Amino acid sequence: MINTLWIGLLEGLLVAIIVLGTRWVYAARHHEQFFVIKKDLSPRNRKKRKVNLYTWNIFGILIGILFIVTSFVFKGSFAAISWGYFVGFLILFMGIGGTILLTQELKKA
Repeated sequence: MINTLWIGLLEGLLVAIIVLGTRWVYAARHHEQFFVIKKDLSPRNRKKRKVNLYTWNIFGILIGILFIVTSFVFKGSFAAISWGYFVGFLILFMGIGGTILLTQELKKA
């Protein structure tokens, strides 16, 4: 029988790839940035916006880890545990993917 951890991992990875990939394709086709950082902001406000985006990505990674750990520690039904792993890995992979995309986007700018 497949472990709930692996089910949650695969589902979370698949959905994160679909969500981030859809947004990336949309941004590429419409000649936009993935993360909207307006050019008319002052340098101080641009830096605050970048720090804010990194902070929320890191916060998402930590929340994902929290979901995974709580699903691992607390025992419940198969559906509840696999749902907790799914949400945890989804948030974790979205945070990691968002951080990578933000870093690449800031290197271009």
